[in-house]
Amino acid sequence: MDGLKTHPVTSQGLPTYGTAILINIINEAGALPTKNFREGRFDGAEKISGETINAHCQERGGKYEHSCMTGCVVHCSNVYNDAAGHYLTSGLEYETVWALGANCLLDDIDAIAKMDRLCDDLGLDTIEMGDTFAVAMEGGLLPWGTGPA
Repeated sequence: MDGLKTHPVTSQGLPTYGTAILINIINEAGALPTKNFREGRFDGAEKISGETINAHCQERGGKYEHSCMTGCVVHCSNVYNDAAGHYLTSGLEYETVWALGANCLLDDIDAIAKMDRLCDDLGLDTIEMGDTFAVAMEGGLLPWGTGPA
C-alpha cells in the first residue's frame, strides 16, 4: 500500500485524471483503438482525455479523486456532471472512453458519458457496446463519429 501511495502514477496521475489519463499517452504511442481497431491514433483524443474529463469535473461541480469502492487507495474514479452541473455518470474510465469514443470516431466526451450512463442503467458492458457500435458503423448501419446515432 505504501508503494501505491507514494508512486507518482498511483498517488498523483490516476487520482487527478483517472484511468482516462491513458488516452493521450496510448494515442501518442499509436496504440489507441480507433475506427473499429483499424487505426491506432485518433485526432480527437485530447477532447476525450482524462485531462478533459478532469477539467469538466472541476468546471461542472463533478468530482475527481473519487473512490470506486471502500478500501481503494488509488481513487482514480470520477463523478461526471453534464454542462448544467447535474449528475451524468460515475467512473468514466479509459476502456469506456476508447470503446465508445475513439473506436467509433466520436470525440464528444459528453455523448460518451451519456452512453456510459445508459449502459450502466441497462447492465451493458461499455467495451462490448463500443465494439458493437463500431461494427455497425463499419457495416454502414450507423455513421461514424455521431453520438446521437
